[in-house]
Amino acid sequence: MIIHPLQTAMAGLFANAAKLAVAANNIANIATQGYKKKHGGY
Repeated sequence: MIIHPLQTAMAGLFANAAKLAVAANNIANIATQGYKKKHGGY
C-alpha cells in the first residue's frame, strides 16, 4: 500500500487541528471555571 504524500500531510493537519480543538476546549473550560469563581457563579 502506497500512502500518498498529500494524504499524509492532510492526516497530519487533521491530527494537529484535533489537538488544537482539545486544547482550546480545555482553555475555555478553565476560563469559564475561573470566571464563575470570581463572579460567584455556580
